[in-house]
Amino acid sequence: MFRLSQFIWIILSTHLMAACAGYPVSINSDPPAAMVFLNGEKLGRAPVKTNLDRTKIQEAGTILVPVKVVWVSGARVEGHLRLKSSLSQATFNVARPDVGGRYDDELFALKYQELQAQKAAEAAANSRRMMEAGLALMGGGAYSNSGSRDTSIPVGASRLPQGAYTLPTLPQPSAGYNVGTYQAVPQGAYTLPGEFCAGFTEGYKSIKGDMVIVPICPMAPITPIGSTDFREGVKAGIKAGSRG
Repeated sequence: MFRLSQFIWIILSTHLMAACAGYPVSINSDPPAAMVFLNGEKLGRAPVKTNLDRTKIQEAGTILVPVKVVWVSGARVEGHLRLKSSLSQATFNVARPDVGGRYDDELFALKYQELQAQKAAEAAANSRRMMEAGLALMGGGAYSNSGSRDTSIPVGASRLPQGAYTLPTLPQPSAGYNVGTYQAVPQGAYTLPGEFCAGFTEGYKSIKGDMVIVPICPMAPITPIGSTDFREGVKAGIKAGSRG
């Protein structure tokens, strides 16, 4: 039988969990990338999110928090955000006042968004390289679409939505020497110096740290069957970093 004390405990637990979760506040600006100050503290460029103390809001029922939004042209909006305890979170959209310099603000917003997208792409690429560097140390494999390591997938392979993969497309080596991008190696094999050097840099920094000056990349050796140029570069970089 469900007791009244159990029911009261559930209600109290729910309120305690809500109090511990904080009070999420999101602030957007139009145009984006305006600098946001909340309660005198700089939050960053919009859109921004923060988490406030829910306890104070619940005690007061409703509170007003000073906010200032400043665009690069100097246009600004100052006022207060009304936060209510009856809401689980709050989102505010701040429009730029109709004053001069709007074109500059819109241009800055566009460049800022492009920069953020570039940083996100670089972070994803670095994460991928770190995973491949770890796989090189563990003996190969790649990550499947589900996120688990699959040693049947060669490192560097491109996976299709169905879970299949395709190997990177490489030019066919000509007989004898290849002039230009590819290093001439015997028996028609080829090595990608660019991928090898990228792996060398990654492996060296994994030992010495990101702020180190990486030495000149050595000549790329013949890539063993079942491995990749990047993986062999990682091994060479780790070896060079361990010697220094």
